[in-house]
Order: sequence, then C-alpha cells, then structure tokens
Amino acid sequence: MPSAPDPTATAPSPSRPFGHYALQRQLGKSELTTLWLAIDTRTGLEVMLSVPRVPPAGTSGLGNWLLAARRAARLDHPNLVRVADCGVHEQWPYVAVDRRAGVTLEERLTQHPLPVLDDATVWIESALRGLAFAHDAGLAHHDLQLHHIVINERGQASVMALGVGPFDAADSAQADVAGATPLLRAQRAAAARDVLATGLLLHRLLVGAYALDCDDVGWSSHTTLSFERALLAAHHVSATMATPPCRLTPMQQAG
Repeated sequence: MPSAPDPTATAPSPSRPFGHYALQRQLGKSELTTLWLAIDTRTGLEVMLSVPRVPPAGTSGLGNWLLAARRAARLDHPNLVRVADCGVHEQWPYVAVDRRAGVTLEERLTQHPLPVLDDATVWIESALRGLAFAHDAGLAHHDLQLHHIVINERGQASVMALGVGPFDAADSAQADVAGATPLLRAQRAAAARDVLATGLLLHRLLVGAYALDCDDVGWSSHTTLSFERALLAAHHVSATMATPPCRLTPMQQAG
C-alpha cells in the first residue's frame, strides 16, 4: 500500500517567484552577477533579469545602485539594450530587458563555439561603441560578460545591464589621475576595466578559450588591471629609491 503523501513536502515548481517575475532558468553567472530568463507575470512576456549576487550594503548603497541603474536606463544608443524595468525586490535590485532583444552571446556560442572572424570583430566593435557612449555619460558596466552581450535576429550586438555589477570603491584610490576628483578617478578606472573585459571577450571569440584560464571575464579584467597598477606602483617606488639624492625634489627629500 503506498504511503500517504507528506503534507510538508513542496511540489517541484518550474519557476521561482521574484516579485512580479517568475524565474525560469539561469542564462549566465559570474562572481558578481546572475542573469535569469524570467516571465513578467503582469504581461506574460519573457525578460532577461540581471541581479547582483550580493545586494548593495545598507540603504545608501541600495539607493546609489538604483540611481546609477536608472541613469543607465535613460541612455539611448543602438548598441545598448533598452531597459524594460529596474527596481528592488526584498533588498535585491534588478534590471530587466525584453527577451525579444535577442539571445545572449553565451547562448550563441553554445551553438557556434568559434564564430567567424567578421562576426566576432563586429560584435566587439558594437559593444565598444555602446560602452563608449555609456562612459561618456559617466557610467560603466562593472561586470561585462558573454551573458551581458545580446545578439539580435539581424546579428547585431548590444550591451545589456549597465551598472548591474557592484561599484568598486577601491577604484577611486587606485585610478590615480592628476587633478581628478575621487568620483572621476573611479569612473575612469571602471571604464578601463570595461575596455579590458571587452578585449578578453574578443580573445574568447577568436581563440575559443578564455584568457588566464578563467571564464569570469569581469574578475579577470579586475585582477589584471590591479596587477598592472601594482607593477606600476612598484616601478615608481623603485625608480624613486634609485634616484640620486641630488636629483630628488625638495618634497621627495623631505619624505
């Protein structure tokens, strides 16, 4: 005789609720962000929902995240995917774009692991155009990945989920640009990391393998840039130590 069903058991569900979205499946994940295929339960339409893996700390952190996300949502450029919605659910901020915008580059590579050279270069050029527009507006992506580049039905590439990655406060200290405010230094550092991430993505497209043996492009770009800055700092210290006292400035001698 079959045993009675457990009244406390939860039946398997094809989706997970997230506010007015139903999460269907994961489209991509990095150390900083996760991208979900979801259904907007208000309209029944599919969306791609990008969420940071760690929520911003405190009310001010969440407010700053939303401010940047809403600024990014107002940008209008052919190589930036239009934002359908951005908001917060139980302290988790998110950015949603219409699934009809296309498939992610990660999905595309699942079917075609090594694209032709012309496609790869055009996709990366398009992504750089979109990022340059965002950088000029004082915004950066912070976590550019294969799943954050969308290819539409005409084969054109656009960048989605600007600013969804957490803001790196260390950027303001590391990007030492003479005469720049801490905010400007941070923006320049984040933009430089976006560009480096784009180069790492190009390497993946052309070679069929990730640089540095790491599939998290955002993490690789951050690590590489930090390493380069450390080398530059070490070189500067070494050069100063090797400078004869007669060539030191009064400020250097006083230090």
